[in-house]
Amino acid sequence: MLEITVQSTHLDMFGHVNNATYVEYLEWARVKMAAEAGIDLIKMFHEGVGPAVLKLEINYRKESRLGDVLLVDAHCTRTRGDKVGIINQTIRNQATGDLVCDAEVTFVMFDLQHRRSVPLPESMRRMCTGPAPNDPASNGPAPDYESPIHESPATATITAADGGKNGAN
Repeated sequence: MLEITVQSTHLDMFGHVNNATYVEYLEWARVKMAAEAGIDLIKMFHEGVGPAVLKLEINYRKESRLGDVLLVDAHCTRTRGDKVGIINQTIRNQATGDLVCDAEVTFVMFDLQHRRSVPLPESMRRMCTGPAPNDPASNGPAPDYESPIHESPATATITAADGGKNGAN
């Protein structure tokens, strides 16, 4: 769990946390989750691999304002095939317990030299609690994502769960 106090630089012109800033908060929590699982992302980089986000779905639930203390959580909940991991995340207001936003992140391990996905290392598989790579519950083998960065960019699906009525970005 990552604790963040909202700073003035996190706000947009409407006085609440900018939607893109929530994406940063979520990323910081994923990095912390990996470190707590014993995964050294800097070492992975030097070995020529690293995680790449394929899909990010965010539901903005409540606004956050200057000085709010937010609790950002990340749990790798399952795998799909031998290359894809799914991380579920939440951001809650510490004072009220309100759910500020929730997200699901789909990722692969990416070979930085060959620019293609590679199987998840065992350390990542252990971090996730899902089925084994060829388990029928995993919905079969994962597709081969050639280059999510250059050929088929990852998409971000951003929706305001309440239609924007509560000031969500």
